[in-house]
Amino acid sequence: MHGSVNEPYVIQIGPNPLLMGRHYPLDIAAQCELPDTLTDISGALTRVHGSDRTAAWARQRAKVRAYAKLLIDREENLVREHEHDPVVHPALLEAQLANVLPRNTVMVQESSTARTTLLPFGHQGMDWTRSGGGSLGFGVGAAIGAKIAVGRERPVVLHLGDGALGYSASGFWTMARYNTAILTIVSNNESYQVVRHNWAREMPDSKMIREGKYPGLWLSAPATDYVGLARSQGVDGEAVTTVKDLEPALRRGMDKITRENRPYLIEVSVAREGIGADSTWYQDRSSRATIRAHPQLVGAPDRTLNVQRVRLASHQAPPRSWTLLSRSRASEGDRRGPPPSLSRVGWAGEAGARTAVTRHVPRAPGAESARRPAGQPG
Repeated sequence: MHGSVNEPYVIQIGPNPLLMGRHYPLDIAAQCELPDTLTDISGALTRVHGSDRTAAWARQRAKVRAYAKLLIDREENLVREHEHDPVVHPALLEAQLANVLPRNTVMVQESSTARTTLLPFGHQGMDWTRSGGGSLGFGVGAAIGAKIAVGRERPVVLHLGDGALGYSASGFWTMARYNTAILTIVSNNESYQVVRHNWAREMPDSKMIREGKYPGLWLSAPATDYVGLARSQGVDGEAVTTVKDLEPALRRGMDKITRENRPYLIEVSVAREGIGADSTWYQDRSSRATIRAHPQLVGAPDRTLNVQRVRLASHQAPPRSWTLLSRSRASEGDRRGPPPSLSRVGWAGEAGARTAVTRHVPRAPGAESARRPAGQPG
């Protein structure tokens, strides 16, 4: 039993003295059996404090229970509202997990937007842990550690988002190598949706919120095949895209990790909620440019992402000038008019294989398209 950091004493009780003080500096450590000791402490509290204060504790507990019931009722209404949606709503996934997973499940969560109100965590329910502070990358490793700790006696379920999985997906190889039978559930909303939430809450007047354009937060185009990613490392799985397929998939997954003792992955396509949920905008880096080879250049330019790679003989300096031959832009470019010109802003690399790095700059009408490398004399 730990007091908060604001209290004058931190007390730990338990039957194993080796665990005392391993995580917190203690004021008091008491080796004892928990059930009897907690009963005695509860009785002592009522004797030490007056009847008015103990009555206030009961009223406060009643308020907490009433608020919890309000949250549960609200979540159950949300499930009923979305049970016939074409895409799985996060509340429906939560309800199915609460229905399918046994009470002795250990759940590791690494999804900031996953819903948990209906899941029976705590006393006589599931054990649950998640990362703190919004950090990502701990989930796969934490689930493997949890499975090693509990063995085959208890199922371990890892519930994480598609964004979080990008930080630790190589851990599937570890699951397969050491046969750690974990059920991994990927809530795939193709987005870092929690970042949109946080920006809207903390900086509601920011340009990103005003324009509905969220750089780096749309995780599709191309979409990641998380089932294929797991299979490439030896972990089987399946994808769920409709409500009717969700419960059968969860039951198959539980059979895989309990009866067959093998890791398994279920990728669930879930609806996005909240601010910017409809935005699929992402930066277009499809501009292309071709440069005329300078007489000193050896080889051809690499036309990838506005970086021209040119190979020079080791004794040659970068060319003084270059001429823009042609410009093209993918798809919408023709509708938006000609792209801006390119300006060479620097040279990088060793003398034998230098790279001219370019950037877009506004092009004034009639402006010349020839530019000098940065740092070169005119």
